[in-house]
Amino acid sequence: MNSFEIQRQIQRNALERADYLGELQEWQNTMNEKDQHLQNGHLIMTKKNNNDIRNIQESIKLNYVDEDTHDEFLKLKKLGNEAFKNEDYNDAIIYYTQCIDLCPNNILGYSNRSICYIKQENYQLAIDDCNEGLLLINNIYNEKLLYRRATAYYSLKKYQAAYKDIKLILKYKKTKGIIALKDKILGAIEYKEQKHLKEIKYQEDLKKQQLKKKKQDKKILKNPPNIKR
Repeated sequence: MNSFEIQRQIQRNALERADYLGELQEWQNTMNEKDQHLQNGHLIMTKKNNNDIRNIQESIKLNYVDEDTHDEFLKLKKLGNEAFKNEDYNDAIIYYTQCIDLCPNNILGYSNRSICYIKQENYQLAIDDCNEGLLLINNIYNEKLLYRRATAYYSLKKYQAAYKDIKLILKYKKTKGIIALKDKILGAIEYKEQKHLKEIKYQEDLKKQQLKKKKQDKKILKNPPNIKR
């Protein structure tokens, strides 16, 4: 390839790269515009984005709502958040439940209600909410739902299930809180295994003692001791 051909190839590559970057920027602008409509787990239906929304991957159950419903959802969520900050978990649960009733395909209601259940030590209810939230997004990664479910599993002494969730979170994020929960889970698993091994050893020693006693009893029966009268 001569110098002229090399120069033409460089120009062609530059043009192709420019076209690619232009398409990439256009795609980014489109995504940014859609992100503006994606608020609090909702896609707000407007005449402008109506068709675009319907073309979004249907496997993810996003909650399509009108603006009035969206505003009502935000109002209830805010009331729930205020109740939660005041440690009034019963009222917070009521508000978050109303959020779920209003927008059953929005994961935020389930996520927020789950932490209330954890605070009340209703761990199975928290797990159920986390499961429901993850199911709505086809079990796609969600840090809050996984962390809260791991916390609830740990509290119910379901350590392997808790470790599975926390291990997944650690692939993407490592904070002191996440690492601390992981260490607690692993410590509990190790303690449980050690306790199990001790129980096995105890049972084995007990069997050995029982077997030894049986042999001694048989020996006594065969050779009874001489008793002087």
